[in-house]
Amino acid sequence: MRIAKITIKDFRAFAHVTEFDLQGGKNLLLYGENGSGKSSLFHALRELFGAGATTHPPEKLRNIFVGGTPGAPTATDGHVTVTFVDGSTQGWNHGANDARPAGQFFNEARMRSAFLDYRSLLRTNFDLKTPGERLFQLAVGSLLANVPLTGGGTVGSRWSAAKQAEPRRKTKRTERELAEAVKRFNDGVQGILPEVQGVMKKLLSFFVGHGLELTLDLPSVQYDWWPKSTRDRGFMNRRLLSGATQLSLDCEVKLNGVPLPEWNEFLNEARLSALALSMYLAGVHLSNLDKTGDPVRLLVFDDVLVGLDMVHRRPFLNLLEHSFARDWQIVLLTFDKAWYEVAKQKLDAASWSRSELYAVRVGNHEAPVVGADQDHLLRALAYLNYPPSGHAPDVKAAAVHVRTKFERVLKWACETFRLPVRYSSQPHKVSSSEFWNALRQGTFKRPRAPIVHMNTKTGKVANVEHVAPEDVSLVAPDLGGRVEQAVTRVLNPLSHSQDAAQYRQEIEDAIFAIDDLERSLRDVVREMDGHGQAELMKLVLALRALQAVQALAPGTAAAPAGDGKSGT
Repeated sequence: MRIAKITIKDFRAFAHVTEFDLQGGKNLLLYGENGSGKSSLFHALRELFGAGATTHPPEKLRNIFVGGTPGAPTATDGHVTVTFVDGSTQGWNHGANDARPAGQFFNEARMRSAFLDYRSLLRTNFDLKTPGERLFQLAVGSLLANVPLTGGGTVGSRWSAAKQAEPRRKTKRTERELAEAVKRFNDGVQGILPEVQGVMKKLLSFFVGHGLELTLDLPSVQYDWWPKSTRDRGFMNRRLLSGATQLSLDCEVKLNGVPLPEWNEFLNEARLSALALSMYLAGVHLSNLDKTGDPVRLLVFDDVLVGLDMVHRRPFLNLLEHSFARDWQIVLLTFDKAWYEVAKQKLDAASWSRSELYAVRVGNHEAPVVGADQDHLLRALAYLNYPPSGHAPDVKAAAVHVRTKFERVLKWACETFRLPVRYSSQPHKVSSSEFWNALRQGTFKRPRAPIVHMNTKTGKVANVEHVAPEDVSLVAPDLGGRVEQAVTRVLNPLSHSQDAAQYRQEIEDAIFAIDDLERSLRDVVREMDGHGQAELMKLVLALRALQAVQALAPGTAAAPAGDGKSGT
């Protein structure tokens, strides 16, 4: 089940009705300047679908300026509502009666959705002297809480059952019930830890060069009956030198094969962030192994990328697209405009909607305004064909947008295909022509089908000849000519001082030339991504042909005359 639209009213920053269009169930990449309501969207979704949806009273969540003076709101129809791709809606009206969402639908959603902001990431970075204690709390409370266990229940539910079995008085019955609950918890968690490690290893592999290996271990939890006072008794799996007891989930970390006894203090922020993200997402993955039905599966990130080391940002996007984008609907929020532009280039527009969120002054408060992120070529067409009432088409503005798009496509292509371009510490001194020349000269290897040689006497396969891949230009010659004409005869002059009026048709031609260029390059990327699968299919087809021919019994096909031994 995927969300097509989110509607919010009278919730934190959103005083009035605000809609987010996810374009038929796409993922959402949203830029929001500070104070625009970006984090309010995060909290709205978490209140609706998150595990902590019952922890905040409605008066703490409403917009203080709605329908009255600050501090005295009077609105009664505040809500968070989502519309799904099938047209159905679910929501929470927190104005009149605080009708909290309930039932199996929301229970499923809370089990299968995850919400991560930079504060949560920092809490996982183990800045305590006893990281094992912190890791235990995180594991049973959030990281692994919803992971199902063999025999029924989850990590979180079995831990709750163990705590509920804690007796007020020690009797044989209460002691037996507690021992059974604790054993179920120990067996369940210890049984899944190898799988958790395996998933974390796969997720860490996206962060190239991290050099990390880890081993998780849960020393058996037991109930400490030793203190005479009931209030001093409790759960433990380790007794410290001071005599205090502790609940710990042990984590042994190696860096490049070397064990780190105090890894939480030794590792830098980048590696700690990689560990933390892998732990969170391993829990998300393992909580969603059951693919039956069509529940809501949301992954919402609020400024997590901003807190990451720059080297991790692109790998993190690769991780999301390869490991989560198919089964989860992802909402990615950021206040970093430059990073937003980078993510737009990286994430496929076919599966990602993009929006921008700004704050505007309305009376005595600021209100969020949502604007759809519009491609530069669409903006150029709008300047040409849909100018504001009473205005002539703005050809020069259209030309600037087309040139901007052209430069972005060039830089994206040169990075994607790893084309060498002159380096300068001042990027603006590297001209677009240098990127374009590198792209025009660039090639990629296109695999070709093997050649099957037949024995003309026996009618059987003599051998299969491998054919080397052919070098193909990244930009077809005719398309390259169209783009060069657009750049040299139209875009360059109009971006400077030449009069623009007579160039309207040429600008339209340039728009479609740049659009065709981007489409053809993305087709090449898809072809290169499917290279292994394509070669495998060609090999399968060749083997099928071989089997079909050799299955013919001798004499079923007339052998050609002569002594020829091979043919294609």
